[in-house]
Amino acid sequence: MARESRARLFKGRGDSDERTLVRVRTHGKAVFVPILLALLVASLAAALIAVLPPEWKPIATWLTIGAAALLVLWFSVRPFIEWFTTSYTITTRRVITKHGVLNRYGHELPLSRIDSVGSERGIIDRMFGCGTLVFSTASERPVVLHDVPQVKDIEGLLADLIYRAHRDDQD
Repeated sequence: MARESRARLFKGRGDSDERTLVRVRTHGKAVFVPILLALLVASLAAALIAVLPPEWKPIATWLTIGAAALLVLWFSVRPFIEWFTTSYTITTRRVITKHGVLNRYGHELPLSRIDSVGSERGIIDRMFGCGTLVFSTASERPVVLHDVPQVKDIEGLLADLIYRAHRDDQD
């Protein structure tokens, strides 16, 4: 019974001709520095444990391991989980962003509400083939999506979709 009511609730959501065109996660470069930090912290912890005086070893070893674990959790595991749970989806009707670990946040932006789309790419972004997508809407603040892979291709696709959405609205 609950399954049927859930199906009815979502049955009318979206048009039957809406298709998912692109579903991506933020670019992997977002976790490059956290991975390097994890390796650095592990190396420094191992070096510190190796040079500890023998009389300090039992307690200082566990304190060093605990401090290293906390640093790795905060500066490496947390950014990895944030990266893993962030996604961008582009359909024929809207742009959908989702992020969050314990609390999931989502934002849906109909293509007909987007006035223009642009991209920003620094030198590192150009080397990795990613960048930042910027949508101009009727609101004061633009919508910004960071570290989008294949940003130029996605920008071109969105520009074409937005043009079609505005053309269809005028017809």
